[in-house]
Amino acid sequence: MAGMQLQKREKIMVALGVISVVGVLAYHITQGPLEAYQQIQEEYEEARFSLSQAALWRTEIVQARGSHEAMAEHIESRGGNFNLLTFVNNTLSEHGLIERADFSNARPGVGGVPAGDFEGVQLHLSGVSMEELIDFLYTLYDSGNLIVLSDLRYLRPADDGRGLDMEMTFFCPRG
Repeated sequence: MAGMQLQKREKIMVALGVISVVGVLAYHITQGPLEAYQQIQEEYEEARFSLSQAALWRTEIVQARGSHEAMAEHIESRGGNFNLLTFVNNTLSEHGLIERADFSNARPGVGGVPAGDFEGVQLHLSGVSMEELIDFLYTLYDSGNLIVLSDLRYLRPADDGRGLDMEMTFFCPRG
C-alpha cells in the first residue's frame, strides 16, 4: 500500500471530491449566519416601521390632546352660565324666526343627545326659507359654542307650500 500511486485521472477525481466536500461544508457553515443576518435585517426593518408608526401616533395623540385641551379651555371661558336653550332663543329672535319656532330642552339619549355633560335643544321650525335656515345654522355654528346638529328628524316643504318645515335636535357641552 505504501507504493500505491494514483493515476492523473484519479488525482483529479479525488481533488474534485475534496473541493466538493469543502464547498458543501463552506455553504452549510455560512448559510446559518447568512439566514440569521437576513432575519435580523427583516426584524430591523419591521422595528423601523413600528417606530415611525409610533412617532405618527404620538403626533396625532399630542395634537388631539391639544385640541381637546383647547376645547375645554373654550368651554370654561364662555362661563358657567351658558345655556343652549337661551342661546337658541336669542339666535331665533335675532333672525326673526321666533314666531315660527317651537323649541324645548331635549332629554339626554333622545335625538342623538349624549348623556353626561351635554345639553340639548329640540327645535321645530315652520315656513322657513332656505336662506333663513342657512343664516340661522351659520350663526349657531359660527358662535364657537361647539354646537352640533345631532338629529334632523324631517325637512320638508311646509303644508301651505311657503318655505320649509323641519324638526332638529342640537347639543353642546355644558359649561
